[in-house]
Amino acid sequence: LAELEGDLAAKAEAATLVAQLVDRVAELEADLVAKEGELAGKSEAATRLAQLEGQLAELDCDLTAKGDLAANGNLAAKAEAATRIAQLERQLAELEGDLAAKESDLAAKAEAATCVAQLEVRLAELEGD
Repeated sequence: LAELEGDLAAKAEAATLVAQLVDRVAELEADLVAKEGELAGKSEAATRLAQLEGQLAELDCDLTAKGDLAANGNLAAKAEAATRIAQLERQLAELEGDLAAKESDLAAKAEAATCVAQLEVRLAELEGD
């Protein structure tokens, strides 16, 4: 009987250990499920981060393209301004040429007027004689 009681006590102790192991396995499974959830969250975050990085790269390309376009626009505006300046410089040169010709005509007319005045004075002198 004592022997059976000892076996029974040993079996009860073994059953207690098995129950503790079952509890521990359940705890480990719960931890595993929690870790899998965290991993899934991190995976989603990594995917979203990759998407955002892609969008950022696209925006950077757009910004670079717009900067190039603006630079080209500025170059075009500068070229147009340079063309207009060249046209204005040609017009100024023409006007200066016209002015020089008119000044020359005016000087010739002034010289002619002086000669006419001298001739009138001489004529008056001759008429007085």
